[in-house]
Amino acid sequence: MIPFKKLLVTALAFWLIGAPLHAGNKVKYAVSDIPADLLHGANAVLRFKKETFERKGENRGVQTIHYVVTVLNKAGNKNGIFVQPYNRFSNVSQIRGTLYDKNGKKIKNFRQEDIDDVVADLGASLYTDTRIKYIDPRHTDYPYTVEYSCQVDYSSLLNIPAWRVYRNYQESVQEEHFRFITHDNNDPNSPLAIRYYPNRKDILIKKKVEGGSDSKNSITYYTYSVSNLKAVQPEMFSKPLSQITPVVYFTPLKFEVAGYEGRFDTWDDFGNFIRLLNKGRDALPEETRIKVRQLTASDTSVSQKVKTLYGYMQNKVHYISISKGIQGWQPMPAAKVDELNYGDCKALTNYMKSLLEAAGVKSCYTLVRAGADATDILTKFPSNQFNHAILCVPLQKDTLWLECTSQHIPCGYTGDFTDNRHVLVIGDYNSVLTRTPRYGEKQNVKSRRTEVTLLPDGTCNMHIVTSYSGMFYDE
Repeated sequence: MIPFKKLLVTALAFWLIGAPLHAGNKVKYAVSDIPADLLHGANAVLRFKKETFERKGENRGVQTIHYVVTVLNKAGNKNGIFVQPYNRFSNVSQIRGTLYDKNGKKIKNFRQEDIDDVVADLGASLYTDTRIKYIDPRHTDYPYTVEYSCQVDYSSLLNIPAWRVYRNYQESVQEEHFRFITHDNNDPNSPLAIRYYPNRKDILIKKKVEGGSDSKNSITYYTYSVSNLKAVQPEMFSKPLSQITPVVYFTPLKFEVAGYEGRFDTWDDFGNFIRLLNKGRDALPEETRIKVRQLTASDTSVSQKVKTLYGYMQNKVHYISISKGIQGWQPMPAAKVDELNYGDCKALTNYMKSLLEAAGVKSCYTLVRAGADATDILTKFPSNQFNHAILCVPLQKDTLWLECTSQHIPCGYTGDFTDNRHVLVIGDYNSVLTRTPRYGEKQNVKSRRTEVTLLPDGTCNMHIVTSYSGMFYDE
């Protein structure tokens, strides 16, 4: 665990008065002004950052970001690149950037033609409306400093950006300020009320209400500041940066996405929202339903029906990610998947659920944070923490978990992509958190049997059979 004795919490006035790096409205960028201990083990130094998020409605928010980074060497170049993603529900504007030399002398302002606008995640998606605006200084005279600012307008607040003190390993923090503003009338039941979750007990958020606790027009401010934090070094087998450094997560209690309303009071509330998104998208053509009954006619158990239909699905459809607008959360209708023979994780999971339903088998659409190195979700903080969908099939004495995006893995195998983590199982009437199976030492076995026949001429014949189970299947 990294000690953070220098974490500072300041009053709202700090925002108005300024900070040590400031002289009036002028910010000092000379590398010589950086404290010596912040240079140790650092490839870059976050000189100054001020980030403000204002919630202006159930589905409207504005984020302003202003930060200054000094790049110390070639390894720190990535820290000096401006990157800001956006999609149908957000818009990036007022991008400004300036490049300075080691003495703080301005070299140039970045122009509009220096701002690249590219599609994000092409490697994993056939189409996505998520894009990235970025500026690469392409400067090699070290050290140098870059200053950036921008504004992001949100038209959906299903996800509110977290406060992350550290952006990267080997980047120290000289001065950083966060502020969250919401017009909630100081009412925890207001449509504009929010909740926050600091990942460390020593993170103290300063709260201030302007307008009085009984005012219908009162505004709530949450602020948090830090300064002079040394760079964190990457270590083998260490926890992710987000778990060993300060992070504050936010979520709205009430939100709206493309006309669909939801709440985050409980996990069951979020499940209600997902159920609403999926409603009416499970219908299959009658000829497909007839085919399902024919395929499972000779199966004598539920598990046999599941295995039969899982194989049918794997042979019929394949995974293609298409993320556009609400499709980032809502599955393609099962009938469309049946027609086109492709879909993303949500669509294929919903399709498999529809096939099982046609065979009289109940199953549950399930959300998970997938990835071999993914951290588990914050179970005490209901919010949108998921990036993948799988299918849960409750049996009489067991539960099958189906990964619907693979055309080759065995029925019921999840692997390290979704094993041993909390998932949100969406039932017909309620939703619950549970865990996927853990592959332990008894399941993860690789055994090899070798038979050697010695021949008279001194050579031999060998017959080798290797069996893999558990995680070794992926080998």
